[in-house]
Amino acid sequence: MMRWNSSTLLCVAMVVGAGALTQATEAASPPADHRNYAFLDGEISQEVLENYLSRAITIAECLHSNGLYNSGMPYEDSDDDLRMILNTGAKFVGRAIFQWDKPALFNEPGWLAAAKTKMEAVHQEDPTVIFQAAIFESVTDKVNEVPIPDWVFEEFGMSVEQRNFNYEAMLNLNGNYVAGTPGWDKGFSVPDITRLETQLFFYFMARQYIDIGIEAIHWGQMSLMAMGDHNNDYTAWQTVLGKVRAYARDHARRGTVLCDAHMTNYGLKTADGHFLCDFSSFPLRVKEDLANEGGGLLEVGHISSIYGKTPGGITPSGWFCKRIPYLVEFDNFGGVLNPGVADLNSHWVWGYDEISWFGSLDEARRNEFLRYAFSWLKKHDNMGYLEMPGNRRHKLTVEGSWSRFRANLKQYCSTGTDLEVVIKELWSAGTVGFWRFETGAVTNDSSGNGLDLTQRIAGASGGGAGYPEGVARNESGAGSFLSTIPQTVAANTGVSYFNAKGNHWAVADTNLFDFGGGGFTFETFVTPSDQGLQQVAIKDEEWKVTINSANGILTVSLWDSATNDWVDAKNTFDGNTTFATGKDFYIAAVVDPGDTDTALTLYYRNLTDGGDLLSVDTTIAGLNSINNTTNDFLLNGSQNFQAVDYMDEVRLSYGALSRSELLATVPELGYWRFEPGVATHDSSGNRLDLTQLIAGAPTGGADYPKGVARPSTGDGVYLPTIPQSGVTNAGVSFFNARGNHWAVGDTNLFDFGANAFSFEAFVTPTAGNGFQIVASKAEEWRVTLHEGTGDLIFGIWDTAISNWATAQAKLDGTNSFAGSVDYYIGAVVTPGVSNTAVTLYYQNLTDGGDLLSAEKTIAGVNSIQNTTNSFLLNGSANNKAVRYMDEVRLSAGALSRSELLVYSAVVADPSGFDAFVDQYDLSGDPSANADNDELTDWGEYVFGGNPTNSGDIGTQPSFDSGDYLFSIVGDSALQYYVLTTTNLVEGSWGTNTGPVAITDESGELGSYSNAVGTAADELFIKLLVE
Repeated sequence: MMRWNSSTLLCVAMVVGAGALTQATEAASPPADHRNYAFLDGEISQEVLENYLSRAITIAECLHSNGLYNSGMPYEDSDDDLRMILNTGAKFVGRAIFQWDKPALFNEPGWLAAAKTKMEAVHQEDPTVIFQAAIFESVTDKVNEVPIPDWVFEEFGMSVEQRNFNYEAMLNLNGNYVAGTPGWDKGFSVPDITRLETQLFFYFMARQYIDIGIEAIHWGQMSLMAMGDHNNDYTAWQTVLGKVRAYARDHARRGTVLCDAHMTNYGLKTADGHFLCDFSSFPLRVKEDLANEGGGLLEVGHISSIYGKTPGGITPSGWFCKRIPYLVEFDNFGGVLNPGVADLNSHWVWGYDEISWFGSLDEARRNEFLRYAFSWLKKHDNMGYLEMPGNRRHKLTVEGSWSRFRANLKQYCSTGTDLEVVIKELWSAGTVGFWRFETGAVTNDSSGNGLDLTQRIAGASGGGAGYPEGVARNESGAGSFLSTIPQTVAANTGVSYFNAKGNHWAVADTNLFDFGGGGFTFETFVTPSDQGLQQVAIKDEEWKVTINSANGILTVSLWDSATNDWVDAKNTFDGNTTFATGKDFYIAAVVDPGDTDTALTLYYRNLTDGGDLLSVDTTIAGLNSINNTTNDFLLNGSQNFQAVDYMDEVRLSYGALSRSELLATVPELGYWRFEPGVATHDSSGNRLDLTQLIAGAPTGGADYPKGVARPSTGDGVYLPTIPQSGVTNAGVSFFNARGNHWAVGDTNLFDFGANAFSFEAFVTPTAGNGFQIVASKAEEWRVTLHEGTGDLIFGIWDTAISNWATAQAKLDGTNSFAGSVDYYIGAVVTPGVSNTAVTLYYQNLTDGGDLLSAEKTIAGVNSIQNTTNSFLLNGSANNKAVRYMDEVRLSAGALSRSELLVYSAVVADPSGFDAFVDQYDLSGDPSANADNDELTDWGEYVFGGNPTNSGDIGTQPSFDSGDYLFSIVGDSALQYYVLTTTNLVEGSWGTNTGPVAITDESGELGSYSNAVGTAADELFIKLLVE
């Protein structure tokens, strides 16, 4: 194998030409990354854009070679940067090529050619990597040395001339930011984008970058160059960027060039709300940590920092965002000014620019700050992403020379710092480990991080020597879990079976488990045994997850090093049957340390009975980080804990996953929200954008359907915020004629076959139109409603009869669909062996009714036919049109009730006896007696006793002059009976009073009395509370 360096460049070019990136392949081991990086023809979805930003790294001039650099700085082992790109899994390489006061580089024929060769070498190994060029806010008279090609004039509709660029013609006519003026360096000027010469020069550079394979351009300080363009709706910038993007659509690798810039208002927009750039970028704006000399912090609101400030609008790809995503970078702007001196009102950090300050730290503090910044950004602004410092010029002393900060491994780069290890760790830790127990690969970690499991047998009870082991997934019963994983749609063929306590699957400690203040998410499928408390996973003296089949409690425990003990967060989701033996469950814990406390979200779903995905938010006070030890990560309990029966799909992720990212949630195939400016956009990320299809519409319908602003009153109002996601709803679709559709061409995403799927929509029927088609895929499936009869109808094409087979229901009687009233409708379709199960959902959004449902079956049909017909919204020319439609979502798999758009995913805090159980950590069994006194736990609750103190049995009933006196806790779910008898041996209990409902809801004891009299010689009294 050949190592790349400056002396082997010619040989490297030969190797590249042969189709192999030798040294990079030899030394690179990229982390697994199965996310979506697809884009085309000038459009990139928000999902894909943020995937790229989450793997961004600055490697300045990494595409330069042969001494053609912007300064005289040494660049030892320059080609090792290409190895680092592949090894870290970088997807967005910032500032890879640019000129700063070196415009004559464009006169060097080998400069761009060598850059193209380097890019092609990387793309042979990973074709998804984006390389970014930069066009900055600075020009000098050296531009006068660069000839203008004919194609530049032609693009701007000008007569071709034989001349060079003209520096003077790029300057602001009022002298703003011209060389020599106050605040601006001598010899350097800011080009004015309103000057035609500037536009010619910028287009000249951008086009040549695109021609060699560049797919992103950073435009420097765009606001600074706008000058008079601010007051002209940025017309000049729109011209330049429009021409660059148009050229990219025909000539870029994937028809796209992504644009960003530093902007004083964090995102320049036109008057109609369209962003000039695809995303924003800005310096980190590090604040000096005065309590830690030389240290730095990030803080929302610190001087001009971008955190939480990016605006919302419509991106160049056409999608609307409440806030535009952004990158923050370690900026360089002057090297060193006054080293060691703090100034909290300045953007200098201890007297350095940001990258110079970072480079001045010792290795341990550098690594610590990078981890801190990465974690801090995740916690404080999910629209922001940290651009890693891979290679950037910096200066460490006032008198010293400029050099390059390099993150590279020292093993391969003589000026490396090994920061590459931390970068790869942080990026790899998106998924720390994912253990699926699949057949033939039982112990494999499918995350790509190499954390394979080891079978560890330690003190196992008799018969446990061969366990745990991987076994085939059961088709039914315990351990059957799910045949397909909802989030990934991956087939599930294998599970882990445990048969003895004290046996584990184990992974030795690694720094990937060092969460500290960064937080993590743990998920698994689990089948409890009948042995009560069972440990699911543990990293001793760090964190653990347990379940209890006796009392139904899910517990997440964090180690408190101050007390040398565990601190718990727990919840019971379904009473003491939460973890019933022999049933399968999904559990998850999202652990998110904050400044003083740790927030947790616990998730639970009954996989056997098909329950909803439930969640509860809780807090562990006083802990703000996860302890770090060298203890192993273990699945299953020690000898002190009973074993679970089965386990599967164990995933450990870095950071706090959102609900939509969990394994038990179903991904969207298409989601059409009709938001202003992006009415046709598919926000699922699958690029299934709508096309207006006009077919046989009567007079007046030629412009419909169309997106309109959500009305504030009347029909089409729907909901201002979507309950499931919390996103704002600003636009809807208006239909005005039958025969007109929103259409999506056929794709294999619509090929459901025997797989389940779910359809949802907000819809407003048209009064008097009767039968109305909401959505259809001809000869496959369709959703219709009947405004006259009140039927919601789901149909599947039955090939045996060449007609529709239907499931229908009047969920609110014959008036279910009144004209000009807003509704939510849904259909969850699950083909079976011989029939298809359909759950129909309905909610009156105008009147605020409950979410209603009906379970139906379509007999004799067990799959969805596959055709090439388009997916259509609204009916054909033979059917009447609906009036409004909104929030149309198509999902793979059978959504549970809790995953529907109109479901607000909130689990109420426990109340009544459940709260009492939580308060005292009881089993949940009312007949239990935790303190072995005269009262059961239920009796302690009713009478206000303490179930952990045998000396406190609350307030007991008494008798006074014929009145029976008693106290009962204020719980409106309770009712009581006063029962009496005169003979305990032969008599029976009769009801003296009751049932009497408790109306008090205070939770405090309330006093009650019942007159029983004193006439009888003997009278026995019993109080029954249920």
